[in-house]
Amino acid sequence: NLFGFDLSYFKKIIRINSRSYDDFYDQKVKIKNDYISFLDSGFDHSDRIRINGKPTKKQRVEYYKLLNEFLLNLSKIYKKKIIINAHPKTNIKILKKYLGNFKIVKFKTKEYTFESEIVIFHESSSINWAILLKKKIVILSNKKNLDSYFENRIERFSKNLGLKSLCLEEFKKYNVNKIKKIISNSNKNFNFYINNTLCMNYKDFDHILKRRKIYMTKKVNLPGYYQIIKQLKKIKYFS
Repeated sequence: NLFGFDLSYFKKIIRINSRSYDDFYDQKVKIKNDYISFLDSGFDHSDRIRINGKPTKKQRVEYYKLLNEFLLNLSKIYKKKIIINAHPKTNIKILKKYLGNFKIVKFKTKEYTFESEIVIFHESSSINWAILLKKKIVILSNKKNLDSYFENRIERFSKNLGLKSLCLEEFKKYNVNKIKKIISNSNKNFNFYINNTLCMNYKDFDHILKRRKIYMTKKVNLPGYYQIIKQLKKIKYFS
């Protein structure tokens, strides 16, 4: 059983490249290391409320206080501007109230992920862009204020990426050298995840990324939507 689907009903399962992989071909992208991006997961995410109930005012204030301090410190250490990439359903007014020190944008997550040296998140499918580019990544946890919905997903990302989450409550215990060491080594275990989840052949992807060209003769290089079309054309339908 996978995501609610009973795989025994399928005659054949064919692996294709991920949607995140495809995004590198759909448009020209600038790959830089100018910023530090935070991928907002939505503190009041509807799934969180459904599972754990509405967060308290105390949780909200404490969470944003810790996050604000963490981001300010990181900006100072790396001398880079912080970009808050708001979740599509997040109320911008709330973010501006608690994170007003930083630039807050909506619907520009892809662009700023491509242009950031470090990408910070709790849980987000958008992190796949950063993983494919082997950006430095920080997984943040905050059990006291994020509840089980977020923490279970944070734990899953940590396991899949071979990367320990950094607890917001304990951040002040770390000195600058330790923080830099944790972040600088954050992308060393990405190959397994990339090759088994996002991309059929990362060596080919890396080559294509540098040349900005798709080699359509190699099946593994094709974007996922091309692979789907090719497979559909092979299907013999019964009338």
